[in-house]
Amino acid sequence: DSAASLQQEMAATQETSNTAQTSNTNEVPTIIAGPQPENPPDRGPVIENTVSSLQVKIQTDLFQIQIDPRGAGINHAALMDFPTAIDKPEDPYVLMDNSQSLVYVTQGGLLSKQPAPTHETPYQTPDQSYVLQPGETTLQVPFTWTSNGINVTKTYEFTQGSHIVMVRYIIRNDSNNIWSGRSYTQFKRSKPVS
Repeated sequence: DSAASLQQEMAATQETSNTAQTSNTNEVPTIIAGPQPENPPDRGPVIENTVSSLQVKIQTDLFQIQIDPRGAGINHAALMDFPTAIDKPEDPYVLMDNSQSLVYVTQGGLLSKQPAPTHETPYQTPDQSYVLQPGETTLQVPFTWTSNGINVTKTYEFTQGSHIVMVRYIIRNDSNNIWSGRSYTQFKRSKPVS
């Protein structure tokens, strides 16, 4: 089914200009043992129901999505091809949300001894709204973060007719130091309300 497909097929790739390590754990990874950074990034609590006031809105043939610029995680996903009822075809099924009745969101980021954006870090994006136009096959939505010569672009890619959402990190190191780190992705979910 599409909901399981979205969850299971969320893919993440990363391209780095220096050495990077990946992790396949189910929890937010901790920084590798060894000397800790002088100012570690503020990761905040894993379960917290807060949303930035400005959400980036994305419309494709299959999705209505909202991404919070803080952490660039998906805070709302509605499936356009699955209505809530047969007699309400214009009312899409909400798979993910960050509301009082449902907290089900994606979070992800990079962990490093050097500066790196986490799921709590503010990102910038050129637009507040993105639409997959008729005739287009893909839509890319970039979020950028920069600190001390480290430039990270986290890009979501949507493909026409597909429930797969690709997430790619591109890390450009313009500092004088070697950068190494790893990516993580997690789902945050509250208990369903009966």
